[in-house]
Amino acid sequence: MYPNNFPIELNTLLSEAYDKWFIQLRIYRTEFTHGSLGSCHKDDKTNKISYMHSGLGKNQKALVIDDFISYINDTFKNVLLLQHNIFEFLYNSLPLESTIVLCGFYKGLGYMRFIEPEKNLTFNSGLCRSMEYNTACPLKDKCGAYTNAIKHNKSLERNI
Repeated sequence: MYPNNFPIELNTLLSEAYDKWFIQLRIYRTEFTHGSLGSCHKDDKTNKISYMHSGLGKNQKALVIDDFISYINDTFKNVLLLQHNIFEFLYNSLPLESTIVLCGFYKGLGYMRFIEPEKNLTFNSGLCRSMEYNTACPLKDKCGAYTNAIKHNKSLERNI
């Protein structure tokens, strides 16, 4: 049960996943982790791999998934899509304000960048704030924020 102020959009996403595929995935995960794994068989005619598990079936019948690879691919896609949709919602609900963020650590230094809000943030967004370090960022040659900061600094020097 979620609190009253829990976003309805996230509640809908989680409810749909719960109703369509999450419960079954949770049951499988529990059995694979704490029980047994079951077995697979490749059909020489169709080249499909089927999966059987005697502990996951109902009414004393074994669970059989005829095309296990398709099932795994579909389930993986469902998990990624749920994750994407949740983070899309969360990203869209962030306030649009400038901020400084941590890019990472290298040789004991924290490398930062200044980010202006924009809809499609990428690895290249923002201005590097760590250019003056004696130890250059190991990604400086691939990082747009580093390149942006160099251009920004040159622009400031011309205006002085």
